[in-house]
Amino acid sequence: FDPSGSPDVLGSLLERLLSDVPGRSHRDAVYASAQVRITDEGLLAALLDGDVTAEFDWLRRQPYMESGLGGIFPHDLARDLLDKDLRWRNPQRQRLLHERAGRHYLRLMEVGDTEVQQSALFDLTPAD
Repeated sequence: FDPSGSPDVLGSLLERLLSDVPGRSHRDAVYASAQVRITDEGLLAALLDGDVTAEFDWLRRQPYMESGLGGIFPHDLARDLLDKDLRWRNPQRQRLLHERAGRHYLRLMEVGDTEVQQSALFDLTPAD
């Protein structure tokens, strides 16, 4: 399957990912989760600047999200679609999310134990 040759399929998939979102804060959580490698409730709160318990609980139940030891993350195709859509839709919001994530990782590097610091450094370092 080559998704680049199937724009209608990708548009339909993106529409499906966002069709059952209960509200704006949940939609923001979906887009935010696609901007970082793995999301826990603390990082999501830093990204969205507030209490996100309901959004995190909802997000972790979505079929396009996976769970790991450090939190939750979208399937690769979902992440790619959401990332590209946010970059197109609102590049300023995408930059803000990346800045907030960077500040969060830097705080973890200051106060966390060695394992937390290594993970934060890994997440802070761009993959490109």
